Order: sequence, then structure tokens, then C-alpha cells
Amino acid sequence: LICIEYENISYFSKILGPLPMNDAIRVLADRLKTLVPKQTIYRYDWNRFVLLLSHKPDQLESIVERINAFGEEPISILGTKIRLNPFICVLHSPESITYVDDVGDAIDYGFKEYKRQNKREPFFNLEEQAIIRKRRDQAILRILNRAINNDEFNVMYQPVKSSSDGSFASAEALARLSDQTLGDISPQEFIPIAETSGLVVRIGEIIIDHVCRFIKENIKIPSDKFNISINLSPVQCMQADFADRTLEIVNRYGIDPRYISFELTADTMERLSSYFLPSMTRLNDLGVRFTIDNYSVNMEDAPYLTSVPL
Repeated sequence: LICIEYENISYFSKILGPLPMNDAIRVLADRLKTLVPKQTIYRYDWNRFVLLLSHKPDQLESIVERINAFGEEPISILGTKIRLNPFICVLHSPESITYVDDVGDAIDYGFKEYKRQNKREPFFNLEEQAIIRKRRDQAILRILNRAINNDEFNVMYQPVKSSSDGSFASAEALARLSDQTLGDISPQEFIPIAETSGLVVRIGEIIIDHVCRFIKENIKIPSDKFNISINLSPVQCMQADFADRTLEIVNRYGIDPRYISFELTADTMERLSSYFLPSMTRLNDLGVRFTIDNYSVNMEDAPYLTSVPL
């Protein structure tokens, strides 16, 4: 599949109007018909064409060159000469594509990756593995939504022992997710998807709820030192109501806030300290602790550390 997106069609449509731009699109279609049989050319969306080819790989480059050359040839519309610049994405042997919707998903994903990588090359190759990767991401997104609605996250607790007396000093809460079809899904895989989709905020609240419930049910002897650490995403740190929502959960279970500790990476703290400082200060005043992971000994890190409650 050769997928072509003419990125500036929308721009010219606003200036010249949609009907004149339809004439320009017809000119493009006529040019593309000279490359392949008519029945293998499809218009997909307002500014996209799809060419279904069975050419040998060594012929592909010449076809792409001609498509790019078409973009350099001006089209006269209402007395104005315009050039329509193509993005070209090539999908090689998409055997995993079995439905029409799969084609659309693959095309959308291909152009998204092309633009994300910001490579102004003649065309972008989207391999079969990338399509499979996209499908898995979509499946995980559905699983995340289901897990949120049905409270299907598991929270494991990794103990941290004191080096002085061997007692349990603290624990780290670790979110786990599994599915009957995909099996265990690593946090390294589902957390980035949760962040980009915005679901990580709700998931974070669910984990905090699990931890507070665990403390309520299992911590019977008060301790000034013991706490359970919860990892925070940069997306959570950007929420203005983070302190309010956290305290709502803590108060619901009636636990001492000193049992809660939030862990951030040094990079997150450095980039978002100005956004997160009000929440940090309010929670810290009530006893919630904050720690930094992946901290560098570089002295350039020091200035922002003096202004945050760690």
C-alpha cells in the first residue's frame, strides 16, 4: 500500500474554498492514474489517496519519485498556481490487515509515525511489525479501560528492609495488570499507553485507594517511620487538584498521611516542580513524604531541590 497525504490541501481549501480544491484533487487523481491501473487507486479521507500495488521493491522507489514530482508540478486554481506537498507512507505486505477498519488504522498510524519522527525523506516505511505493535497498544488501551471500570488492577508490595536492624522500614507499591488473552502486561508497556491516553490519572487514584485500604486493614501498630511508596507519573504531577483528590482518598480510610510516600524521578521533579510545588507543600505539611529516584550527583540538579519539600 502506498498512502499519500497532501498536507496543505486544508490550508488552500480555507483560502480558495472547498469546491475549487475538489478540482485540484481531480487533477491529482488523474496524475496518479498514470502510475497504476485505475481499479487500484482509492481516495481515503479528504486529503489522502491509497494505491494498492504488487510491484517489486526495486520499482517502488521510481513510483515514489514520480508521486513527489507530481507535487512539484503546479496546479492552476482560480488563476492561482498551487503546489500540493505529499507525505508518503509505504506499508509492506500488510498480511495482518484483514478488515477495512484495519486499513484505516494502519494508514493513520503510519502518518502519525512519519510526522512524529519528523523525517523529511521521500517516503516512510511502515513494517508489518509496527502494525502488530499498534494493534497490541489498542488492545492494552481497551484492557486499561476495562480494568479501571472493574477495579482489575493488582497492587503488589515490595518490602524495603532497614540496613541497621533488618526490620521492614517501608514498602513500594507496584501496579500489575493481566488479561486472559495477553497474559501479564508489564508496567513498562501499559504505563506509557496510560500516560498518552490520559488514563494514568484515574489509574493513579485507584492505586492510592488500594494502598490506603491495605494500610487500614494491615497496619495495626502505629509507626513514625514505616511508609508505603507510590510512584507518580509526570501527568499526575500536572493535575492542579492532585492534593485534594489524594486527601479525599486518605480521609475516606481515616489513615495517618505519614504512611504515604510519593516517589518521583529527578527529571520529573526538575521539569514540573513549579507546577507540583503547591500540592507537594500542602501534602507534606500533613505528613505525606516525597522521595526522588534516579537522582544525579550533578550539582546542576541542586537549585530546584532547595525549594521542594523532600
